[in-house]
Amino acid sequence: MLCVISVVLMFADHTNRFFHRAREKASVITLPAVYAVDLPVRAVESVVSNVRTRASLEKENTKLKAQNALLQSQIQKMMTLETDNKALLALLQSSIQAGGNKVLEAYVIAVSEAPFQHELVVNKGEGDGIFEGQPVLDQDGVLGQIVAVDPLVSRVMLITDGQSAVPIQDQRSHDRAIALGQPETGMLSLQDVPQTADFKEGDILVTSALGGRYPYGYPVAKIVSVEQDPNERFSQIIAKPLAHLNRSRLVLLVWPNNRALKRAAQNLLNKQNQGGAHAKKA
Repeated sequence: MLCVISVVLMFADHTNRFFHRAREKASVITLPAVYAVDLPVRAVESVVSNVRTRASLEKENTKLKAQNALLQSQIQKMMTLETDNKALLALLQSSIQAGGNKVLEAYVIAVSEAPFQHELVVNKGEGDGIFEGQPVLDQDGVLGQIVAVDPLVSRVMLITDGQSAVPIQDQRSHDRAIALGQPETGMLSLQDVPQTADFKEGDILVTSALGGRYPYGYPVAKIVSVEQDPNERFSQIIAKPLAHLNRSRLVLLVWPNNRALKRAAQNLLNKQNQGGAHAKKA
């Protein structure tokens, strides 16, 4: 029935001006009611749209924050790589200046937490040809030597460890001595140095190559104090390591090019000592 009435009214509106004008006037009267009915619908649509927009913005903001964090991480990684490359170039330059021996770079992956055990671990081992007693450097000087080798990693004893003893030579006067590690202070002390020896504050100490472990000429330490007591036979000499023992991340493992020669010399000295001992017994 309603469908029939609707069709009749539509036909009358189309063919009769009276009905057309009546419809126009009725639409003006009902317009506020239409707006009143439509207002809640538009309000709901606006709230839904705002919620969707806010959610979209929050999602985009989270994505942008993640991208920014990733970019910052990549920038930091590039800066680290640039720093490592500079350190590596400095290491290689240091090796060339000290004789151009065969070298291999390595990264520090662990540090001993024992207060008086100055050791660290590097990421090179037996598979890389590492051996016990091998010198370890950073870009500024001698760090220490390899004391234990595993298949993938090696343990380094720093020159400040209480068990460390490095044969050194004064770069200025050429006087020689043994630099012992002082783990309590992180310094080095020169052992049994006569007061007549020519060591002065500010002198640079380098490896003397005696003992055949460290090649000649690698920087070791700088003398910071020389004390001479008239009642003592020996001077009290303290030196500060030149290597950055607590900061170096990239280190250099060195193959001394005179190991065979030093070994032959040591064997010759041993034979001479044994011959002298037999002569005394006879």
